[in-house]
Amino acid sequence: MQTKFNSLQAAEEYLFNNKYKQQDRFLVKNDKAYIYKHRNKKKYIHLSSKVEYIDSDTMDRGVVWTMEAF
Repeated sequence: MQTKFNSLQAAEEYLFNNKYKQQDRFLVKNDKAYIYKHRNKKKYIHLSSKVEYIDSDTMDRGVVWTMEAF
């Protein structure tokens, strides 16, 4: 599963609604990554930031938050 969000707030709201809590974070200058764990199950999600194109129709670049389950 790989999901993309345009803001950190939208990604965190999605995780909170699906019962995930923040377990660890890695912050180095502009690179940010968070590890979230499901409250009841042994499921983990890696949330990281990348600078890439916001949508495929325009050349606008910005921070995109990518969520990957492992």
